Amino acid sequence: CHDLGHGPLSHTFEKFVRMRRPHLKWRHEHASAALFAKVVRDQKVAAVFGRYELTEDDVHFVQELIFGDKSDAPQNWQWRGLPAAKHFLFEIVSNHRNGIDVDKFDYFRRDAFHLNIPVSFDSDRLIMCARAIPDDRGIYTVAYPEKEVWNVYELFRTRFNLHKRAYQHRVSNAIERMLCDVLLLAEESGFTYRGRKLSEAMDSLDAYATLTDSVFDVI
Repeated sequence: CHDLGHGPLSHTFEKFVRMRRPHLKWRHEHASAALFAKVVRDQKVAAVFGRYELTEDDVHFVQELIFGDKSDAPQNWQWRGLPAAKHFLFEIVSNHRNGIDVDKFDYFRRDAFHLNIPVSFDSDRLIMCARAIPDDRGIYTVAYPEKEVWNVYELFRTRFNLHKRAYQHRVSNAIERMLCDVLLLAEESGFTYRGRKLSEAMDSLDAYATLTDSVFDVI
């Protein structure tokens, strides 16, 4: 659910929104949480939730797992959090403490595979070695044994390689800017999607849920 709210071309759409609405503090995780809530309130899905005695509190909890931290929640969000002994759960999907989380395990492996970039870290081993221990404030956090330090180094080496050779490559940046220019020009020319400007599509979940890369074919 963490990336459920990505718009067309993933992070490119977020950059476009920031260009058009620079004062809007919006992230795709906000859309992810909103879409998740919309899905689980569907009558059929709600029936399954009820079968397992899951409530609105559980929906709220999953939404906060998507955000990972209060600082990434939408404005006016009522952050409930967790007690110190359960706080480590926020570090599994979106780890704001050290950046080591399953979201990176997933897209590092996926992107490296498609780009034919070697991956030298072992995510399965890190997961097997992970433990929740209290820090010096008594807040439980995900930690790894010292012998796995090489594995952590290799994880961040993989991250560096992906950013250097793909995510931040000059050609990637140039193409991304051109795609943003297409969206900007389309919006300035009066293009709308299901009655909304592209930069405002996320304000309507019904519209945003169907907004995909195919919008470029329409433009």
